[in-house]
This record gives sequence, structure tokens and C-alpha cells, in this order.
Amino acid sequence: MGKICKNKLMVLYTCILFFAMHSAAASAISFQIIQHDPAQEEVRSSSYVMEGVFFDYFFEKGFIVTNSPTAVSSGSAEDKVICYGALDDARLGGCDYFVAFVMDYDTALSKNPQAVLLSNITGCSWEIFDVRSGNKIDSGSRSPGTVDAKKDNKDGVSGFSKVIAQLVERSIASR
Repeated sequence: MGKICKNKLMVLYTCILFFAMHSAAASAISFQIIQHDPAQEEVRSSSYVMEGVFFDYFFEKGFIVTNSPTAVSSGSAEDKVICYGALDDARLGGCDYFVAFVMDYDTALSKNPQAVLLSNITGCSWEIFDVRSGNKIDSGSRSPGTVDAKKDNKDGVSGFSKVIAQLVERSIASR
């Protein structure tokens, strides 16, 4: 082999090694959205929007991402069953972190209860777990507060979701 061929081969091997090492170093995260909504037994479009934002955000931050399907819950006892079932799935999947997001909705005074409106969401709480130990390592909550009419739409829901994802990611990064 010529010197140029050997150099190209060395560069190729270096690139392969670089990408293999960085892929192996990525943390895996799984999440579950649990929806509380006294007015609806089906998953809201807003919950699916949030699911997409969370998935994309964590992926773009370098995580290997998986999630359990969004579930509707009638209360805390059912929340625990859903959460710990998804935590077990995350453990079986080899994830490092699991996040349970609880979305609370109230559409009693909504101008459009079925629409993707930020004003239909009263808050989001979350718990972050270390999957290997099963221990909760952090939790938090966020409310959209008074919603500006310009943000009372899908973009507003996406922006709210991104803020939550950033808070979760910061918490994980601080470990």
C-alpha cells in the first residue's frame, strides 16, 4: 500500500473510533407523560405536542431517547402504577434516566376545549429517576400562569414544553 492509502485508512479508523466512543458515551433517557383531565378520557393533542417536543429536545442534546405511550390517569394511585411500569420498561431497555411527566388540564372555562391551547394546561410536574437504583433524584413543576393571547396556541404549548425539558436536562446534567 502506498503512503496516501495508509493515511486515508488511518483517518478512516480514527473517525470510526471517534464516533464509536461518542455513541457509547451517550446517556439513555426514557419518559412517560401521564395526563390528568377531568373532562376527557382520551389523550389530548396538547399531550402529543409535548411528547414530540420532549423527544426532540433530549435527542438534540445527545441522549438516546425512548418513551412509553402517553396515558390518561384518574389519580395518584393510577399514576404510580403507570409510572413504575414505565420505570421497569426503562430498566429493561437499559436506560440511565426515567422522567415521569404529569400534565394537568382544566378546560371548564376554555374557549375551545379540544384545541391545542396553552391556557387548557394548568401545569406540569415531573419526577426524575435513576433507572439503575430506582431512586428519585429530582422533581419539579411548572405552570404556564396567565397566558398571553399570542402564545395560546400550539407554539405556546411547544415553548412551555421546551422550558420544562430544559429544566429536566439541567437537573440531569448536574448529577
